[in-house]
Amino acid sequence: MSFRSKTSTLLSLLVCWTLSCGIRPLGIDIRNVATASGGAAAGECSEALSFVSIVSQGMNVTSGKTEMTISGVVVTADACEQRLMVVTIASNNVYGGANTPEAQDVTFNSVSLTLGVAHGCGGPIDCSADVGCHCLEYWFVKNPAAITADVVVSRSMTDGTGAGMVVGVWLFEGVDQTATFGTSVKDSQQSGDCDVACSSAVGEIVIGWIGARHNHDITSGASQTTRYELLAVGPASDDRQTDSKGDEKIGATTVTLSFDDGTQGSGEEENKCACLPIKPAI
Repeated sequence: MSFRSKTSTLLSLLVCWTLSCGIRPLGIDIRNVATASGGAAAGECSEALSFVSIVSQGMNVTSGKTEMTISGVVVTADACEQRLMVVTIASNNVYGGANTPEAQDVTFNSVSLTLGVAHGCGGPIDCSADVGCHCLEYWFVKNPAAITADVVVSRSMTDGTGAGMVVGVWLFEGVDQTATFGTSVKDSQQSGDCDVACSSAVGEIVIGWIGARHNHDITSGASQTTRYELLAVGPASDDRQTDSKGDEKIGATTVTLSFDDGTQGSGEEENKCACLPIKPAI
């Protein structure tokens, strides 16, 4: 073999070796190369933060019926495995007996989610301005399995008449899997509209949800996108029913979500709302 042929062969081997080791000679960019598992090269792949889907459901929770099953929640695969499932819950605190501080468990495909925060949970009922009669909470799982499975919410009560509970299952992609959330903030009103402000940033998505009762109508503030609304969920009594709505708004330095749930005065509103910023992967 001539000297020129040997040199050409060595250069070819060097280029092949450097590419396999992740080095980028000669200006070649090997970022965002898919792996055999269908995801993307670790730390290299990112996609824009986006809302994917929502499923919502309500029920009356009693001492005899404490488990809600939301059947067939579909989680689709994304290119970079930067998925997020958030489960928002609004439940009316019961009159008799006691509530648990929050749901005992929330599962997807029989795998438990993580409790993020619970605002005003516990019992028996307390409609002071801080509590607003309602328990708001969110649970989450990062990068849930890309399958179709059930979400199950378990909550105990010792009240035979019960109280309404509304659940929203949010799915996002392009979510930062390390610094996933900003700080969740709540507002409560004995008789007044619910306005809650979260610190956020451009590129984030802020979600907000409300638990209210009595009036059975909820009007969203400007620039909010409503993802679900369920009204008068629970037993026959207005006092025990839950009206709930879940909205989304684009991120900014401060994002305010507003919910007007009808006529003010005489305890007609009694609400609690919360916001939660979700951070993008890029």
